[in-house]
Amino acid sequence: MLSTWRCTPTFLRYARHAYLHHGNIRRPEIMTSTLITVNNKRFKSDDKRKNLITVAAILEEALKTKQKDSFHLAIDRFNARDRQRRGHVDFIYAALSVIDKFGLEQDLETYNKLLGVFPKDRFVNRSWFDIVWPKPHPQIDCALEVLTKMEEEAVIPNNDTYQILYDVFGEKNFPLQKALRIEYWFTLVKDMNPYKLPSPVPTDPIELGSIALQRIAGSDGAITVYENAKSDNEHRFLLSIQSPNQKEFLSNYDTSKPLLIEGPYRVWLSKYPQYYYILRAHASVKIGEEENEEGLVVGSCMLRGDNLSMLNLWIDRLRKEISQLSNVEIIFDVNHSALATVSGEENVVNTKN
Repeated sequence: MLSTWRCTPTFLRYARHAYLHHGNIRRPEIMTSTLITVNNKRFKSDDKRKNLITVAAILEEALKTKQKDSFHLAIDRFNARDRQRRGHVDFIYAALSVIDKFGLEQDLETYNKLLGVFPKDRFVNRSWFDIVWPKPHPQIDCALEVLTKMEEEAVIPNNDTYQILYDVFGEKNFPLQKALRIEYWFTLVKDMNPYKLPSPVPTDPIELGSIALQRIAGSDGAITVYENAKSDNEHRFLLSIQSPNQKEFLSNYDTSKPLLIEGPYRVWLSKYPQYYYILRAHASVKIGEEENEEGLVVGSCMLRGDNLSMLNLWIDRLRKEISQLSNVEIIFDVNHSALATVSGEENVVNTKN
């Protein structure tokens, strides 16, 4: 009875209409095919498995060189493989997952080329009802993922982006609206940030640390590199920043009051977290009539390596520059889990639980 009902012309017409216009019901012949398992995923036909293998092969070939031209060539190879662009959603997701390896995460031309993989005029809104109640196309979610990646990398769409989205999804679609919002807000707020990052954002830890410390301490602070040692296994460095007023304050510091080192605290530069420590005066020490319940910040540093040894090195260098600190007790409050006192004479760390 069931097989007879499946073969009726009414059902076949309904299945064809639903497949072409809604995209959430498969053709009857695929519904009755054998299940296949590939990499712990179950698929309905050999075509899906072969498509995944082909997509992986195209991208693996491009990953051998990791160049922009090879990435674009992989997209062209996929587009030329099949006129109907079967498996385009899988390909876009796969390409988006490796775009960072090619260093193209901030390249607008690459994003436009990736959005151009969608077949044109297949998912366009056909009526006013399609605009009010859009169909649940997985292609819309895929396009939104690409635009979200652009948003995270601060890439502003251009007219080519809008034209591609219009050709693929028509007017009044979610991806096109998101692209317009990205351009509107990024253009509006890009000049409001007083601490603009260079484009592209540097990846060298010394450069990132210097930018972060300058943002923390202000423009009047001077950065000093106390250590910068590279080896095969690690990169150890120590950066410090102090303003002339902070150095003058420490030169006249009351030796009966301790100084505190606190941290690490975190600051974000784009998608790169940076961790720093601060040198704070005792809360009872004031400058004129100015009061600070937590204590004045009189220095900051950023380091990589063994925390305690590098912090000891920082204090040792400060004591050589400012002789007044040789008689000041330094209290370490690192990770807020242990307190350590550094003797002014011997510079030896004694941990107190």
